Amino acid sequence: MSFFPELSNLLFHLNCAESNEDIENVITGIVNKLTTLLEETHPLLDDDQIRNVLLMFTIQLQLAITNRFQRRYPNQLLLFAFTVKSYSTAAYEKLSEILILPSVRTLQKLSANLKINPGLHNSDNYLYVRASKLNSFSKNGIICIDEIHTVQKVSFRNGKFVGLTNDGKCAKTALAFLVKSLCSDYCDVVALYPCSDLAADELFEKFHQLCKVYGSSTHLLQFIRNPFHSNDKLFLIYDNTHLLKNFIYNFIDRKSFQIPVSSYFNLKDEVINFQKLIKLYHLELCNPLKTAYKLTPTCLSPNSLQRTNVSHAIRIIHDSTIKDCILMEFLFIIIVLLLIIRLWKSYVNSRISIGFLHPYCNSGGGGERVLWIAVKELFLKYGDAIDIIIYTGDLNEVSSEEILSSASSRFNVNFKYSPRFVKLHSRSLVEPQYWPYFTLLGQSLASILMAFEVILRHPPIVFFDSMGYTFTLPFMRFIAGCYVGCYVHYPTISRDMIEVVSNSSGTYNHSKIIASSAILKTGKLIYYKIFAQLYGWMGKLGAHVTLVNSSWTRNHVDSIWGIKSEIVYPPCNVSHLTKLPSQRQNDFFNILSIAQFRPEKNHALQLEAFSRLLKNLPQGIGRDMVKLQVAGSVRHSADEARVQELRKLATCLGIETSVEFLVNISFEELMTKMSQATIGIHTMWNEHFGIGVVEMMAAGLVVLAHESGGPSTDIVTVSPSNKRTGFLATKAQEYADVMFEILKMEPCERLIISSRAVLSVERFSDKHFSDSFLRNLQSIIPI
Repeated sequence: MSFFPELSNLLFHLNCAESNEDIENVITGIVNKLTTLLEETHPLLDDDQIRNVLLMFTIQLQLAITNRFQRRYPNQLLLFAFTVKSYSTAAYEKLSEILILPSVRTLQKLSANLKINPGLHNSDNYLYVRASKLNSFSKNGIICIDEIHTVQKVSFRNGKFVGLTNDGKCAKTALAFLVKSLCSDYCDVVALYPCSDLAADELFEKFHQLCKVYGSSTHLLQFIRNPFHSNDKLFLIYDNTHLLKNFIYNFIDRKSFQIPVSSYFNLKDEVINFQKLIKLYHLELCNPLKTAYKLTPTCLSPNSLQRTNVSHAIRIIHDSTIKDCILMEFLFIIIVLLLIIRLWKSYVNSRISIGFLHPYCNSGGGGERVLWIAVKELFLKYGDAIDIIIYTGDLNEVSSEEILSSASSRFNVNFKYSPRFVKLHSRSLVEPQYWPYFTLLGQSLASILMAFEVILRHPPIVFFDSMGYTFTLPFMRFIAGCYVGCYVHYPTISRDMIEVVSNSSGTYNHSKIIASSAILKTGKLIYYKIFAQLYGWMGKLGAHVTLVNSSWTRNHVDSIWGIKSEIVYPPCNVSHLTKLPSQRQNDFFNILSIAQFRPEKNHALQLEAFSRLLKNLPQGIGRDMVKLQVAGSVRHSADEARVQELRKLATCLGIETSVEFLVNISFEELMTKMSQATIGIHTMWNEHFGIGVVEMMAAGLVVLAHESGGPSTDIVTVSPSNKRTGFLATKAQEYADVMFEILKMEPCERLIISSRAVLSVERFSDKHFSDSFLRNLQSIIPI
């Protein structure tokens, strides 16, 4: 208001001005005062906005002092006037009462003089020329129509107004007509129509006009004949982009799509629910890696402007979205099955059940001793609060009572409560003879079938693998929802096995044919490395608690699985064995071997070493004073055949009268044999632990074991400075030489070594095992 008197003064001088120079001075003064006023009262206005206001005010002042019949409206004012009038004529009339603007009639005259011809303006000649260059085959075409959204703006260029429709309104879109040949690359945009509000009759008129021009030279087709069924018509899609958008956005609005029934296209009556896509998006919302990566909030809930963009519609039907929808339906089925399994598990278990997977529980090896001692100790601690289930395939040959009786006689184990047995019909699939090639992989995959059989028959609350079927662990954990533990006697694959293949060494599980072929050796090496990776993943993902039986086993398991396992030495019945008399007869020498008749135990090495010993005995010891006793259990016909092969080998070596095979003998008989033996022999390469070695040491035998695996790292001490407890060897001649030295010793020397051995095996007692085993298992037994 402080500037108002000055502005009034200036306007008075403007009216009284006599010359153009005076007028310009007055206007300049008014503009300067207005600039100062705007800067002080509107500090948020930038320079361009102030400049536009001053320009409009200056134009209005110049027009105000000009005779109305001599006024010349600048381009900026004309453009402003056309824009306002195109939006609303009534608003323009009201604004004219305040500002000096061209009359409506003046604008109509100007637009009539400057009117342009959009659409097919001068396009007919162009189309005729273009069509004349096409052959008859390429002239078969279709017309596509699309809307191009434009900025609602009128501009004045080269003496013409751009941005107006035919009726003088501001254009919102440009209607584009596209001609596309069906049989060639020919494609042309032939017409553009600025539009404000597009009506059906206007669209038909423009379409008809284009068909008239274009159809006279070419052939616009509605359909073509099916090349495989000439009586059928294949109708050409009219405006496929808009059809796709209409289909998708109708699908979004109506939330479902009814697929029409069609026997020709093999379509069934089915409803697609849009809610599935929304669930899929929210399901993957927090995932760093998304499978349906095209789904976005914009394509699932587009606004009116976003609906014009066909890319948003394409995201809905992208391959990744469709595949993930199928996967989601599959996952839904899996979830339902998992729920059924969990309900089934709750139904069949009235108490906490602990299931041991031990398909060969009736065998007489060290692994079975671990099983039965573990069962006994669990019953002693938890009593009838738990059920113990043994999953085995031995019920095909013997009854559950016979299995328990055999365990009691072999291992001197008595049970407070009796475990339950579940027969595994799929055990035969893990037999090595079932997989002559790719044995490790075949047996591991077959063990997964055993896991599913366990789930179907009686899923436990706690699942414990006591025999090394590592591939069952993740299935029991994630599908059956069990607490999972395992006791690893021997890793299915180890670094040593890979090194054997790399070094081309022939063994019982690496034939000389493969070892001598570079191609076969490379193939097996790749197979071993891939399998080792799978084996490690299964162990790491599957087990809550991992127990191992020796330092050697722990080193391999921790390396391959990528975990930290716990050593729990297997139980050895040292309390009974240490009571055996330490004195041995010196007029007859028995060399005792305790091991199952399996190929890895390498009994042939024992026979060869014994044969060499008989050829070179110490002075004073005759051939008839030395005998090799081979004690062990057989599991099936393959083991029985192996025993027969060993008998034949003994005959070929000429030592059959000095070798005695003790098959499936009772625990009492074994105790008697150990009390009479002088030397205990063990020949397995990389024995995981060696319960037989410990038992022989506890019984007072001088032990000669293989220099590898558990016997070397955990059991036998060979350094004289560390108080020797036994001997180690590798090859047949080494075994023969060591046995020669032992037989040559004085009885007191043998007694010193055996006494140290007896004292050293106390750490492998049943009590030590039970304490460690129960302490590690209490974290997965929910009591």
